[in-house]
Amino acid sequence: MLRGLFGGLAIVALAGGTLAVLAVQSPNLSAQSGGPMIARTTTTGDADLQREPTAKTESFRWRLASQFPITLPETGTLLAETAGRIEAMSHGAMRLDITEPKDIAQPLELFNAVAGGAFDAAFIWPATIKARTAAFEIYGGIPFGPKAGEFLAWHEKTGRGLRDELYHAHNVHGILCGMVASGGTWFRGDVKSAADIDRMPVAAFGLAARTLTQFGAHPVAIAPAAIGKAYKDHKIVGAALLSPVVDRQIMRGSDAKRYAFPSWSQHWAGLDLIVNLDSWQALPARRRQAVESVCAANLASSFAASEAAQYDVLKDMIKDGIDVRRLPTAMVTALGTAWGEVNDSLQRDDPEFRRVWISLANFRETHALWRELTDASPVLKP
Repeated sequence: MLRGLFGGLAIVALAGGTLAVLAVQSPNLSAQSGGPMIARTTTTGDADLQREPTAKTESFRWRLASQFPITLPETGTLLAETAGRIEAMSHGAMRLDITEPKDIAQPLELFNAVAGGAFDAAFIWPATIKARTAAFEIYGGIPFGPKAGEFLAWHEKTGRGLRDELYHAHNVHGILCGMVASGGTWFRGDVKSAADIDRMPVAAFGLAARTLTQFGAHPVAIAPAAIGKAYKDHKIVGAALLSPVVDRQIMRGSDAKRYAFPSWSQHWAGLDLIVNLDSWQALPARRRQAVESVCAANLASSFAASEAAQYDVLKDMIKDGIDVRRLPTAMVTALGTAWGEVNDSLQRDDPEFRRVWISLANFRETHALWRELTDASPVLKP
């Protein structure tokens, strides 16, 4: 029986496929989430425009740090393109001076560096953020989580407002500025169960790293540019990273030969442009609009391009002798169990994580009705 809830209206499938709508008492989703469901906010009110400086010669120059080498596909290359578009849209009024990770002492500490004003902005993977709450990590990728379309729908409806509150509390404005496709997990040996990587060092970040810890491995945080060398030097036995295109480049020359699916660690990876809150608020409204417009355009183009590129690089991997395989079902199931235990623990002990997670979970529950109504499976294959 198909049933769902829309704002106090229950939709129930009766005999013969008829849908009946019944009025019921709706649960308070805001109360379940630990706070109000926040609608999308904007930065372009009339008051902002009235306060905006009018001098035509006004210019802004940002120190922009990158967590990824500028040559790294889908990540560093995206930042270079993003900076160019922002500068072009501002007609030269905004200048973004990019600092690459080789010139940064701690590329994995850029969130704190931006919050403290060492950089005006940075391009990062939110899974790498080290903070007192794991809520940031939700925006970087979720083990066994929603597909990109469902996540973006939640982000547009509610997640963006929660993101603003979360980031602003740390003196940072965060913008989802790109997405990449999911990838596999590199392993040095033939891994079939938790025993094969028990206490072994694996490069991983965010919620995936927490899951691997629960699974028995020993996750280590290594800057993306240094992961390949760490693998070659036998400092790690595996890595759960980004997409095959990115992973191949990171691991090139490392002698990595086993790449395992499915993509349990995330179905997508979000990329953030983070800006020191004072620097962000110093921008006139039209400049903030330009930055956010570029990032909004990035979301569709970056993820589509990433999805389109993966098959060809996987073919090249196989030609080069890399063993692309599937993990045993029992191991994937055990990873899922480990993630469930991590999620329960975070909801219990981390109020900010719970607030964001419950918002996403509530959205997925109601969104599932729409997915079920529109699902035409099974479909004929061409």
